[in-house]
Amino acid sequence: MSVNDLETGELPNFDWSQPDQALSLMYRYGLSHAKNAETWYIEKRRPKKKGGQALRITAILLLGISALIPILSEVIQDHGQPVIPPAWASAALVVGATLVALDRYFGFSFGWTRFMNANLGIARLRRSFEFDWQELEAARNSDPLDRIRLTQRFVSAVDQIILDETNAWNDEFRAALDDTARGLSPPSQTSSG
Repeated sequence: MSVNDLETGELPNFDWSQPDQALSLMYRYGLSHAKNAETWYIEKRRPKKKGGQALRITAILLLGISALIPILSEVIQDHGQPVIPPAWASAALVVGATLVALDRYFGFSFGWTRFMNANLGIARLRRSFEFDWQELEAARNSDPLDRIRLTQRFVSAVDQIILDETNAWNDEFRAALDDTARGLSPPSQTSSG
């Protein structure tokens, strides 16, 4: 078995007739599992960060502009008429609110924070795994089963972080869909009587 076999993500069948080599490959399997997840979150969080920042900064600027427009329409006039019609303030507010809604719907800002948290959690687990493994290595007479169990707990903990992040995404996406559906629904008719 080569290190490249560890890239598949599947737990390989280790050759336990050579326990030191099998344990070394198991260690690399655990690290590879975590590093693949870390790399995925690092690569996927960048577009979310940029998208969220662009939408939120533009929304903030439009909010500020919408507050300035009524003032400017009073100050800058041509023959008694505002150069900038005050209605543009409402347009700026609507566009700003739409940008915030788009950020929420597409999950840019929330996704970025979820990805950051997942990445940091996996990195923390990986460092802990590396130290725990070294502690068992230093013990010299440690049972190989201890390292197998350590790797199993580590890989399961990484998988749990990924599952938790995925469930959080699912909850946020459903909430965004529900918000959108409520926003598109016609107002309910109330009967007067």
